[in-house]
Amino acid sequence: IVGGKTRITIGRGTSHGARHGMAGYIVGSGGKPFEKFVIEEAHSTFSYAFVEHTIDGLKGHDQIILNAGGH
Repeated sequence: IVGGKTRITIGRGTSHGARHGMAGYIVGSGGKPFEKFVIEEAHSTFSYAFVEHTIDGLKGHDQIILNAGGH
């Protein structure tokens, strides 16, 4: 938890095409967005983003979609 938000680690980084500012979302039921995010920090093999949900609220949501088109 940083500044009241939950920092998530995404298993994709710059070597996979992820970049700072890239939008994405955590997949919810039926494949619909559970929570949107923006990548805040991108490294070669992983990235970080912040979400509003707590760690407990994220349980069971282990898939994400990155949107190369932006927000």
